[in-house]
Amino acid sequence: MKRERKQRTCKVKFGSWLMAIAVLTTLGSCNNDEINSETLEDGKYPMTFTATVDGMTQARATTANTWDGNEKVVMQIGNEVKEYIAATNGTLTANTGVTPWYWTSSTETKTVSAWHSTTYSATKPISFSVETNQGAATSYQQSDMIYAAATISYGNPALTFRHLPAKVVVNLKAGEGVTATDVQGATVSLVNQHLTSGTIAADWSVAQQTASSSNTITPAVATTAGGFDKSVQALVVPQQTTTAGRFISITIGGQEFVYSTVLNLAAGTQHTYDITVAKTGITVMASGAEPWGVGSTTNVTSKELVAGYAASDLKLGDYYYSDGAWSDGGYRKYADNTTATLFIMPMLKDAGGKARTVVGIVYWVGDITKDDPLLKAKHSGCTHGLVVALQDISASTIKWSTSSETVNAWTNHTDRGADKVNITVENKMQGYSNTQALTAYNAQQNNTDLKVLPIAAIAQYTTDHPTPTNSSGWYFPSVMELKYMCRGQGCSSGTSGKTMLETQFWKVGGASFFQPFYYWSSSEFPDYYGYRARDMDFFYGNVDDGRKYDGRYVRSILAF
Repeated sequence: MKRERKQRTCKVKFGSWLMAIAVLTTLGSCNNDEINSETLEDGKYPMTFTATVDGMTQARATTANTWDGNEKVVMQIGNEVKEYIAATNGTLTANTGVTPWYWTSSTETKTVSAWHSTTYSATKPISFSVETNQGAATSYQQSDMIYAAATISYGNPALTFRHLPAKVVVNLKAGEGVTATDVQGATVSLVNQHLTSGTIAADWSVAQQTASSSNTITPAVATTAGGFDKSVQALVVPQQTTTAGRFISITIGGQEFVYSTVLNLAAGTQHTYDITVAKTGITVMASGAEPWGVGSTTNVTSKELVAGYAASDLKLGDYYYSDGAWSDGGYRKYADNTTATLFIMPMLKDAGGKARTVVGIVYWVGDITKDDPLLKAKHSGCTHGLVVALQDISASTIKWSTSSETVNAWTNHTDRGADKVNITVENKMQGYSNTQALTAYNAQQNNTDLKVLPIAAIAQYTTDHPTPTNSSGWYFPSVMELKYMCRGQGCSSGTSGKTMLETQFWKVGGASFFQPFYYWSSSEFPDYYGYRARDMDFFYGNVDDGRKYDGRYVRSILAF
């Protein structure tokens, strides 16, 4: 009998699904009168596909889920791969010269894989890439790759196409001191980006990139979201970081604002960032992972600031300069007990235009002279707070001492009169007094093995990094001052202080992060044998007592 090939296509009604469904159907599935047995006539019922995709990329599909047409889609059943072509209505048919698959039974099932990108390949890719300038014509959609994988049956031939990139949407709104026109002309970039994904697994999951990278992606301009002045979007490879890094850069009138954060961008997810740009900085509301096509509808509103956390107030995270001045570092605390760190660049010129440099970051605010009488006697004006240096005093670890001398027996001896200091005290911010006492102790030692080694290293750091005359100068922090450096002012555990400081270090040239290791304090452990000193674990935020001859890092501080 002569075989007759006749193709029919079912109409599919699409509801308001978050994930649009690609429907695979056959010639005979629309006409049950032609199917009177489980066995179908070979060569009469070709497999055809009608495809829509969740959250279609701009310029690839309209809101009606149609395609541009003529896109090549790779279809795979078993080990056999065939090339299909998409029509504008989403119908996928075998390309010219390609023999389609046929159904031979109404009860059979098929495991199907399908993929499409603008770079056609009949071999399943092991990775995918995104464009750097996605604002250029077609570059945004060229950064996308979609796939579908499912086991289908003759009576239920449904596939779901999904995206492998992550999607980032940035909505900008003008804040105080900035106009809507300013925001509409803003330049937005995604920085520190990878351009090639991690490995695509057999199940189509994508390994997240974790190493650092330095590429910049220019997003495409998107339809402006309600309540905002500008919206952009970009496709990025899946990535995950463990520490906060620069991510979104916004430039308006020569002033750059940068949002730094920890990233967890998985394949097929959308992340929306609603940002209010003010003259003094930015406020960011991040949506977290959402399905593609689900945009933020939350307008950014101003929050009531807690007293002491406005731009003009001295606060945690402020920049401290070589001329003894300080300026807004962007840290904010709100009445609802939430915090934010706006991106505020250092002011590297004073009001008269004279150049100055950042020497440290404010990490504790208040008057410590009540804890440290010697500081009060020698630097009575240092009642504002504490500043941490931008770098460790040495690139490598340093020993507290090479001996087991009980140093406190000398620094706290009655013969020292008013200068005596009990350096084993744990609950006072008296690093300045400790440092003065340890300096005097070193000076009277003829045996270099008995000296406290960080003292000379801090003196060298002072030579290399001069401090303002109205400050205390760099000194060796006590364990109490070290606690606040790591944990944060008012915190009894954790590492939120370290996190805040490292956010600020990102913004200052020449600054270096803390090591995820132990740091020495100037506080000696009250041990009869004298071979231990207090140290702080900057990974977990715990106080410990280390052996003096073990290596630790040291970060100096000053009072101002």
